[in-house]
Amino acid sequence: VAWSTDQISRRIFDRRVSDWTDQSGTLSLIEQPVPLSWCGRRLADISQGEGWQVGGVSRAGRAQLITEALIAQEGDLLHLMVTNEGLPGLDRRLTETMEVPS
Repeated sequence: VAWSTDQISRRIFDRRVSDWTDQSGTLSLIEQPVPLSWCGRRLADISQGEGWQVGGVSRAGRAQLITEALIAQEGDLLHLMVTNEGLPGLDRRLTETMEVPS
């Protein structure tokens, strides 16, 4: 019940909570819905930055690792590894508008 309540409150209040943090508190695993600006892009092209990287994605209830051919879709849930120092850069990247190549 506690897990379900936590998951629901994360979605309702859009709060970022780490699912795991290392002992030193510097590296965390977080979940983040894929930004609409990423839809249609290869996740391999946009899956890492300074201090963070996408480890996997859940789509339609199925978790998978990022592959070269995997395209971001609306409704995808990203599983990201991020350092404390990488959070600001990740936040900037998540709000960037990216053009889809034609």
